[in-house]
Amino acid sequence: MRNDTISFETAKLTKEKGFNEHTLDFYDEKGNERGDCNWYSSVNYNNGEGYIKCSAPEQPVLRKWLREKYNEHISITYMAYDNTYSGSLTMRSMGWSGFKTHEEALEKCLQVALKVIKTNI
Repeated sequence: MRNDTISFETAKLTKEKGFNEHTLDFYDEKGNERGDCNWYSSVNYNNGEGYIKCSAPEQPVLRKWLREKYNEHISITYMAYDNTYSGSLTMRSMGWSGFKTHEEALEKCLQVALKVIKTNI
């Protein structure tokens, strides 16, 4: 898996909220990270076939999906004075700070966005 692949916790939330896109990576029912044997083709792992639990998209893919489907805009900012990152859901005026990496800040924002959106599934 790549370092920008979402966590298992986030992957479960994406499935609950209706993420139904093709991905290269997935998590099995125990939360083990898996990569597609056919790295050149993506598959929708959230369709319930076989033993596979959840699709695991890269963070930028999920960020775009949230923006396009639910109008959830995520902003990540580098804080030069303390060498950390902060993240926010700009349409909701919610934010967090103190992350060591861009990916950590984005993961937090993705999780919160998925928890607060309402779906009609």
